[in-house]
Amino acid sequence: MLHADRPPRGVVARFADAEGARAAIDALERAGVEAASISVEGPAAERAQAPGGDVRAREAAMTGAVGRRVLLGGGLGAVAGALIGFLIAVVWRGGDLGMVASSVGVVAGAVMGGGVGGVAAGMSALRATEGWELTFEPRARGEVVVRVDAEREEDVARGEEILRELRPLEVRRTG
Repeated sequence: MLHADRPPRGVVARFADAEGARAAIDALERAGVEAASISVEGPAAERAQAPGGDVRAREAAMTGAVGRRVLLGGGLGAVAGALIGFLIAVVWRGGDLGMVASSVGVVAGAVMGGGVGGVAAGMSALRATEGWELTFEPRARGEVVVRVDAEREEDVARGEEILRELRPLEVRRTG
């Protein structure tokens, strides 16, 4: 069925479960596909959207996923910051690796890098689509359809390429 508010073309991928759909949404967003272009459909998504459920389980699972992103981003940022801090300390001291200077540089770099990495990773979850949030709903069991609608053919082609890489049950064009 064609909706009046949808662009004239798109791509639809059918996944066996909500985890596959969540991975697809993550991959699409990382590739720069606008969140407004991505939607989740199908019986599992309808059950997830149905009123009256207890949202605490969904929110707890979603919080855990965001927390893991923050920890990973913070860890990677800390390692990168420590390395940069060490290099700055070496350059600043003219190649002399004074213990205090290099230790302060490493610690300061790790703290700053960890903070920046954690915040950046956490912020990436803020732009997540409603569909991504719904994939955490315990009632979203069964097949889930991820849909990308776009005005430009190249955006649809990019979405199709990303979705095919994730090996869904089916991928088809619309419009």
